[in-house]
Amino acid sequence: MADMGQATKGTWQRTLGLSLLVPSLLMFVRATGTSQFFEWFWSEQGPLELSHVLIPLFAVGVGIVTLWTRRNLLPPQEIDLRWLTVAIVGLSLMCFAIAGEEASWGQHLVGWSTPEGWSAVNDQQETNLHNIGTWADQKPRAIVELGVIIFGILWPVWHLLTSQKFDAKWAVLLPPMMVLPVTFCGEAVRLLETVPKLLGVANPSAFPRPSELQEFYFYTFFALCMWTWRQRLLTGLDAAESGEVTIRIPREDEQPERIAA
Repeated sequence: MADMGQATKGTWQRTLGLSLLVPSLLMFVRATGTSQFFEWFWSEQGPLELSHVLIPLFAVGVGIVTLWTRRNLLPPQEIDLRWLTVAIVGLSLMCFAIAGEEASWGQHLVGWSTPEGWSAVNDQQETNLHNIGTWADQKPRAIVELGVIIFGILWPVWHLLTSQKFDAKWAVLLPPMMVLPVTFCGEAVRLLETVPKLLGVANPSAFPRPSELQEFYFYTFFALCMWTWRQRLLTGLDAAESGEVTIRIPREDEQPERIAA
């Protein structure tokens, strides 16, 4: 069985570079930009907040295309992809909800006024759910973070250390090792908030809201998983046992041929 979690040196370098680029950019903006520009950068209309909408939407788009590809190339009787389908549908729905909530379902883009009744129960007077109390904000966030820790750190690391072989239907879901710089940075960012709080000092000036940077890493992890699932589908599910799975791949002349993975 092929190792679905393996990562080339190039992919590690790219994701590590991306993981370090964003905080470096934030520190550069803090050091060289004006206070007004810095405030805009961290505002609801700034690029960091915008990435919280665009990255999940990208993941949704990849998920939809992947499901369409699965429907056209892989009839259900040819391969058992039920868990992959469930994972793609579930992550697509979650990313759609995340993008909607981050944009207050379009309010930040269009600029409509929050209804009085909703404004009274929403902490920030926005048309979203995550600001109406801890159960709508902190609890879902804790679940998302737990999922990132389990599937984005513990599972890949355990697989890396033990070289555990999984059945194909589970191996195809294993996040690639290239996500580790992203997920590790996502958890490390929490220290920028918890350590100053324990010491009774202010957050580092370049990171006034570390949770926003952490969300960037979480959503990037989701997008990388979705992209990886699509690539694995298109390359014939390398994790499948030899001869166990038959995958239909269209050739350039559009005449399908069958390839045993």
